[in-house]
Amino acid sequence: MVRKNCNSLRMKYLLLLILPFSVGVLFAQRIDNPTYLKRDQASIQLDRIDLTSTNTILYLTYTSPSKYTNGGWVNIRPEIYLQDTYGSQQLKLIRAEGVPLAPNKHNFSYAGEKIYFKLFFPALPSSVYYVNLVECLNDTGCFNFYAINVNASSYEPAEQTTENSRSYIKQQIEKWGECKNVALTLTGGDVAIYGGNGYAANGIPQGMLDKLQLLNQSDQLIDDLVLTESGNWMILYGDNGINSYGAPDRLFNKLTEWNSQREVITSVTFNDNEDWIAITETKYSASSPFIIEKIQEGEAKHGEFWAAHLTNDGMVLCFERGYVFWGNVPENLKKELRETTINVFRIKFLSDGTFFIADFDGRFSYFM
Repeated sequence: MVRKNCNSLRMKYLLLLILPFSVGVLFAQRIDNPTYLKRDQASIQLDRIDLTSTNTILYLTYTSPSKYTNGGWVNIRPEIYLQDTYGSQQLKLIRAEGVPLAPNKHNFSYAGEKIYFKLFFPALPSSVYYVNLVECLNDTGCFNFYAINVNASSYEPAEQTTENSRSYIKQQIEKWGECKNVALTLTGGDVAIYGGNGYAANGIPQGMLDKLQLLNQSDQLIDDLVLTESGNWMILYGDNGINSYGAPDRLFNKLTEWNSQREVITSVTFNDNEDWIAITETKYSASSPFIIEKIQEGEAKHGEFWAAHLTNDGMVLCFERGYVFWGNVPENLKKELRETTINVFRIKFLSDGTFFIADFDGRFSYFM
């Protein structure tokens, strides 16, 4: 009996020890690939933010630039702070893990080497939705991020609806008389852009909408858009700015690598099956040998590879003088591509026959 009571007391004691940590986890929110308006350093990537009742924790990756043979060095200035983007509140750095504070330095061994580190700040008030990470003002060599979205709820895929979505986008395109690019889904999330980041959207994830609103007020033009059936998305803008939710890790890593090499990214596409294709002015990459083989076959037959689009069950590859189709590609799109005088540089389509095509100069054709 005594032994049994001792075991019970011991178990209660262990539960008391575990409970505070469990409660802390319950009140934590995690944001993967946070969206932001811009950054000053292409070599730094903001991977994740944890919001807890006591701390705001930023997870970052720095890739040593290729301009230094041995990769150079890195550190963080201890005066780095978080600032309410639309207010005056500032939160000072508590500590850094994985990276030294100046004047100490981490010396790299080779160009392209990565360092992963965390920055700890006090907890953010729940009323703050956007923050700046400021290492040093007015210095593009510093680790500065602007208008980081820390509203965790905006990263959840929004409930999609097909009600009036496609017709609304079509009406807006007809009203504008122009359209640069679109992202379309069968599940009802659609967006179209025109001019200097003007846009129309319906049924898209809140995080994507927030980013479009921010870019609408900036001079960083949107280059490409991706939106999948399950609500994963990406916006490519400005000088290789990238914001996304749910993009495949290998794609995100490839784009980050190209960013550090100053490659100009021109086209990105991915689907819910982890398939992806990315294109720059001089390179391309894809998720599988099968897709690479199709691209190479197209290059041999049709010349330079320009653009691509993937759905969950179909693929179109656009080349200088022709196209490669695979899977469920609608016949009306194939007919349009055979007959159009547009030199297609942008293409988006759905299995139900919806499509949008455009050239370098903004001439376009669509069926919605």
